[in-house]
Amino acid sequence: MKTEFLKPRLVGKRFDGHTIPVEVLKDWAAFEGLVVQAARWLYLEEYPKRKRTPRGFAQSFELHLTRVEDGSAVAVLEYSHPTLIPDQFAPWFEKARDRVLATIDAANRGQPIDDLLPKALLAYFDQFGRSLRDDERVEFSREAANDTVVYDNKVRKILVLKSAAVYRTEESVRGSMSELNLENKTFTLKLVDGERVIGQFSDELRDAALGALQVFGESLVMVEGAVVRDHLDNRKRIEQVTRIEPLDPLDVPARLESIGLLRDGWLDGEGVRPLSAGLDWLSRAWAALWPEDSPLPYVYPTPHGGVQLEWSFGSCSATFELDLETQRGEFLSVLTENGEVLHELELDLGEPVGWLDLNSAVLECNKKN
Repeated sequence: MKTEFLKPRLVGKRFDGHTIPVEVLKDWAAFEGLVVQAARWLYLEEYPKRKRTPRGFAQSFELHLTRVEDGSAVAVLEYSHPTLIPDQFAPWFEKARDRVLATIDAANRGQPIDDLLPKALLAYFDQFGRSLRDDERVEFSREAANDTVVYDNKVRKILVLKSAAVYRTEESVRGSMSELNLENKTFTLKLVDGERVIGQFSDELRDAALGALQVFGESLVMVEGAVVRDHLDNRKRIEQVTRIEPLDPLDVPARLESIGLLRDGWLDGEGVRPLSAGLDWLSRAWAALWPEDSPLPYVYPTPHGGVQLEWSFGSCSATFELDLETQRGEFLSVLTENGEVLHELELDLGEPVGWLDLNSAVLECNKKN
């Protein structure tokens, strides 16, 4: 028998289709563990003469994702009972749930949390929500208080740093791999901004790490894993690496990250710094919508805060100047021999069809080579 325990609402583009990515589900195993440990703590606080909870206490609680409802993605979490009669320990897990939500709410409001949960239990927040992106959040509705508790990366960071000097985020990091230590299973990644960070890989990724490192020079790679950051958000190291992938020297997201380091006045005292939000959008959109087998451009900043993409195929060249605010741009392709205009288009990359038209125009230019 199952009883509804919680209906968190996951908000963000990844959840707009009323589905939840598998990588997000592992966060809820940490939430389950947090509820169990909070219930144990509350029980022993109530009965201080006991040294441990009754036999079967923790085993009586098990969360199940039974369905996903509309409204971004509303995860219906239920806990099972061994019989038709509600479990005698169920009230403790409900109290623990409420205490966890009260802790999240207090952190969000800038209120003290020391009396709500022990510091040792705050470590669970390092795992719970680690896969959330900056534009995502979890909303918990509290019927008794008639309000909504919001949990996002900002709140998560506050909670973790109450009990630790660092916190972790799931990230894809681009940089140049310049050193590899097979004995210690570590590598050094030089990031786009020049910072160096140490990463650790497993035996399963040994061949991938070797393949990513070129015989001479540095190799541009993308590393996915848990990035350890301090309270100032400085990267300290990369743990639990799940992927090491070599990148093309023209990798667009890496180039956009480099452009993001510019400051106003970058062009002889002039030149507008491109908006970070616009660069982030373009990087995500490019990774999602540009076909892997299509030619990559050179990417440059424009004096007015946009970006320009350039392709050169010998007999034909193409440029696309993009306004990052409007997500619109002008495409021009010409035959290099006589300057004849092949295509002159205004494209909206805020719509998928704009990406299709851009790719088609670039491929047609390439065919003239």
